[in-house]
Amino acid sequence: EVKTAKEDLDTLVCNYAITLNKQQKTQEAFDYVLKVIDTFGTSDQLQRTLDNAVYNSAVNMLNDYKDDEAFSYFESNKEYMSPAMAQKTEKMISSQILKNKEIEIHNQVVPLFNAGEYIKVKEILEEALKENPSSLMLKKDLQLVNKALGLK
Repeated sequence: EVKTAKEDLDTLVCNYAITLNKQQKTQEAFDYVLKVIDTFGTSDQLQRTLDNAVYNSAVNMLNDYKDDEAFSYFESNKEYMSPAMAQKTEKMISSQILKNKEIEIHNQVVPLFNAGEYIKVKEILEEALKENPSSLMLKKDLQLVNKALGLK
């Protein structure tokens, strides 16, 4: 009976947390699940829900271009995550931060390029590519600038 009651509790808690997540209340979902775990113990189901709450919170912050906040939030809560999900979340955050930075740099250089400030654009892109050498977008931008400057 106790095992069945705990499974029922876990299901109800997870369903409620999912409802909160759908309402963009991911922090509330995380806090709720953590409180239940602290009170009644954990389970695989609760752990997955807790992992998803942290992941979803980080995604929401990244979607709002709050890169530093997303990384800080993850760092302060990764101890509650399963190792595999913590690793997946950290990789996702790092990748998205690079992508956001890539878009930011691209958007910064387009008006400069259109204004004919090719040397300045080239310097910005070369510096950005040191941080993100695999960026196809920035490499393409640099090719266009080099072409405009008559370089290869």
